Amino acid sequence: EQVDSTSVDNGADIYALGVILYEMLTGQKPFVSGSIIDVIYAHRKTPMPRLPAPYSPLQGLLDLMTAKARGDRFRDIDALLHYIDVLRKRGVVATLSGTAAAGATPALPVGPRPPRRLLPALMVALLLAGVAYASLFVVERRLAAPVVPAVAAAQTQLPTAPVAAEAPLPDSSAPVASEDVVNALVWLGRHSVTEFRLTAPPRDNAYYYFTRLRQLAPEHPGVAAGFRDMAGAYAVLAERELAVGDARQARAFIALARQLDPGNAALPTLSELADGSTGGVWRLVRGWLRDWWGTT
Repeated sequence: EQVDSTSVDNGADIYALGVILYEMLTGQKPFVSGSIIDVIYAHRKTPMPRLPAPYSPLQGLLDLMTAKARGDRFRDIDALLHYIDVLRKRGVVATLSGTAAAGATPALPVGPRPPRRLLPALMVALLLAGVAYASLFVVERRLAAPVVPAVAAAQTQLPTAPVAAEAPLPDSSAPVASEDVVNALVWLGRHSVTEFRLTAPPRDNAYYYFTRLRQLAPEHPGVAAGFRDMAGAYAVLAERELAVGDARQARAFIALARQLDPGNAALPTLSELADGSTGGVWRLVRGWLRDWWGTT
């Protein structure tokens, strides 16, 4: 759903939980490839691998969790828990011990269950604990990380070698595959911009993904929008460098932004500020005063 830019609900979480279940049972991911685009395409179109024999009783559960169509999955987590409860009562759920690995599938002992009236209180307590932990984690990350991530030195210039010379895309000759690859490139490019992975690391950066998108679908609106977003990110980086007094680095980022989007509205002001001379700053101040005086 994320790659297709459609609405995302708890069905995506149930799918992700199904992938985790598969990995817990088998010890490996359902889809493995050296290309993240291949993995995304597999999650979109390729059926999930079947569980090995010891865990075949859980195949129905996995199928309902990882159905490709959102409407074919559990409608919500309550439906998922009810299904698991039915499996427990029927003695279908296999243990994850060495006996299961050897081929046996004994039922997982249910054991005494807490009184039904205590279940809501326990669920609320677990929910509150999860929210508290998540809040502390977010606060800690925000305190520890800068507002704008540090950018590697490689990001001070755009790649000069043709991007087409890098690793090839998956085969997109089939019409159904082409749309998936295009959507994946758009999503990956936007995600890279938000993380300021603009031209590095190799083959996993915004410039790489948007350039590949331009090769595959030159008229796609995501091409121009992607390069504009990159220019905006470089403008933010230039502003940060000006704030710490590094005008030289700011000018390098401004030059990159101008290559990607000459019409970026922030560049004229940033260029004046990056001049580094008193005269340049004074001209900027005089321009602001002149504009302000003309409007009063």
